[in-house]
Amino acid sequence: MDRYILFLPLFGLVDVQRRFLTCQNVVQCQVVFSVIFLCIFHGILCYLTIPTYGFVGAVWCNIISTLLYVLALHFYIMFFQPHLPQTFQCFECIYVYMYIYVHIYISWTWKYAIRWKEDVGSNMVPTQLELTSPQSNGPLHSEEEGEDEEEEEAQGEEEEEEEERERENDKHSKDKDKDKTGLNSTKTTTITTDELEKSFVLEKFVGMKGYTILALAGIGTQCNEWWSWEANALLVGLLGTNVLAAHSIYILVVTFAFMLPFGFSTALSARLGHLIGSQQYRLAKQVAICGWCVPLFTTSTITVTIFVARHQIARLFTPDPAVISISESVAPFAAIFILFDAYQGIAQGILRGLSLQTKAVE
Repeated sequence: MDRYILFLPLFGLVDVQRRFLTCQNVVQCQVVFSVIFLCIFHGILCYLTIPTYGFVGAVWCNIISTLLYVLALHFYIMFFQPHLPQTFQCFECIYVYMYIYVHIYISWTWKYAIRWKEDVGSNMVPTQLELTSPQSNGPLHSEEEGEDEEEEEAQGEEEEEEEERERENDKHSKDKDKDKTGLNSTKTTTITTDELEKSFVLEKFVGMKGYTILALAGIGTQCNEWWSWEANALLVGLLGTNVLAAHSIYILVVTFAFMLPFGFSTALSARLGHLIGSQQYRLAKQVAICGWCVPLFTTSTITVTIFVARHQIARLFTPDPAVISISESVAPFAAIFILFDAYQGIAQGILRGLSLQTKAVE
């Protein structure tokens, strides 16, 4: 049990990476890395480890496979940068901050933030070399270049005029900003590095209240669902080992069947968020309607399969006749539950896409 504690932060990082990339329509890398590390590599590692080390080997296989998957996604994001730079600029340093090198992360982050404030400005401040006129660089003009001096002087004058206009535009824009904030436009102020860092921190935490509300609502939704499952498992354990074994069979079946609507739910929430943000409400409505139709063509097939092949499904897990008999009696209820569970998963995806996680908790 203590070894699974190492798995918890990795699971959190995997979820953060998936949500971050999925919201920006970056899913191909997730599919490729999941097939490589969570399917192929994990299967081979389990085949080589579990016969020798047993359950402990299975735990370490989960940890190693997930760690490699997290690192692969991390390096892909860091080097290829498929995300928009404005969404999360210091993404490549978050893991360093969470594990080691805290002081390096902090110093680098503030320097990066300062450069970011300069880069996003519409007008760049001219450097010292740009402010230097060609006349002050007399030694650079040789006698052999006398024919080109007039052209260079004309170009230099044009550049000086353009720089002068840019400085005037900067001055006017700064005066307007000062007037909006109630400052005197005739006074000149110098922005220090500390003030710039402070303003960046304030801008960084804008909207944290709404984000916190959505996060707590999402936590409440997931916790209510998983706690109900755990409570059922505890109560079923009081009914005997055979009942618990049959319950465990359909816990696995239901979890496997839910992966399909869960994937559609994640895609639906990201797609609806994009469409609502771009004010394409008609298309968003069509996407939501299509999302509601997904379980009719996917989960309904799984439901019919479970109902028809309930005996064969039970025999895949155990040869015990008592457990098989109980599993067959539970199969119709599990089949119906899977269909409704798929619809509630789709509904949660729609609510997340509309930023209505609080409704899901209710």
